[in-house]
Amino acid sequence: MSPMCIDDDQLLGEHSGTQVYNWSDEQLEIITEHRQYIKGMEMFLKDIEITGPDGKKIPKKPTRDIATLLNNNRKASDKLSGVKLNDYLQKNITKTNVIFILLPSVSEVNPKTLNDALKHLKTGYESLRESTKKNLCVSLDYGIWLNKAFALFSVENMGNAITWKEWIAKEIGIQDSYARKLRKVATALGQYARFRDLALSFSEVYTRLKEIECMLASDNEIAEYWKHSSTPVGPVPTNGHTGPAVGDLRKSGAIAKALMHQRLVVSSYL
Repeated sequence: MSPMCIDDDQLLGEHSGTQVYNWSDEQLEIITEHRQYIKGMEMFLKDIEITGPDGKKIPKKPTRDIATLLNNNRKASDKLSGVKLNDYLQKNITKTNVIFILLPSVSEVNPKTLNDALKHLKTGYESLRESTKKNLCVSLDYGIWLNKAFALFSVENMGNAITWKEWIAKEIGIQDSYARKLRKVATALGQYARFRDLALSFSEVYTRLKEIECMLASDNEIAEYWKHSSTPVGPVPTNGHTGPAVGDLRKSGAIAKALMHQRLVVSSYL
C-alpha cells in the first residue's frame, strides 16, 4: 500500500497535490464516500435554495462512520509488530485435539461455591477458544473460495454483464466489503497453516493484518514457523456434505451454490 497523490478535484481544501497519510484501501473508500456525500449535500442545498424543495431527494448518508478513522480509542499498546507480535500470536495458539464440551446452564449445575463454578469456567473457556479457532479456519477457507470464484467470474464475465459486487450480492447475499476482507486475509495468510491454530477472532486478525504481513516478510524464521501447523489442515468439519473441492468447479452457478453452502458454515460459527 503506497501513499497517494490527490488533486484539486479530489480534495476539499487547499492542500491539493500533496502526499497524504498512508491509509488502507478500506479507509480510503470511507473517505471517498464521505467526500462524495459532502459534495452531494452542497449541490442539494444550492438546488433547493434556488428551485425549492419539490421533488428533491436528500443524498444518502454513508453507512460507515468517519469516526472509525480517528482511532481515538485505540491504545498504543495494542499496536504490536515484529517479534512482539509473534510472541502475542503464539500465546493465542490453542491446544491440539481439544474436544468441544457443551457448557451446562448455571441453573442445571447450581454451584454453591466459587470452586464449584471454576471447573466449568475452565472447560467452558477451552471450548470457547476452540470455537473461535474454528471460526477463523472457516473464514480462511471461505476467503480461498471467494478468490477462486473471483478468478472464474473474471473469465466467464468477459462481456461485463454484471459486476462482481452485484453477482455475490444476488447469488450469495454477502456484502462486497465483507467479501473483500475475507479474500484479503486468505490471500495473505492462506499459505501459513499455523494461523489455523489461533484462538483469535477474524476481526482481530484482519485489524492486525498489515503488521502480520510485515512480520512474515521481514523474518524468514518466523515465516517458516507459521507455515507449518501442529494439527492437520483441512476444512472445518460440518454436519453435512462440505461441497466439491475448489478445483472441481467451472461454472458460476456451481460456484454460487458452493459459496452459499460455505457461507452457511461460516455463519454457524459466528
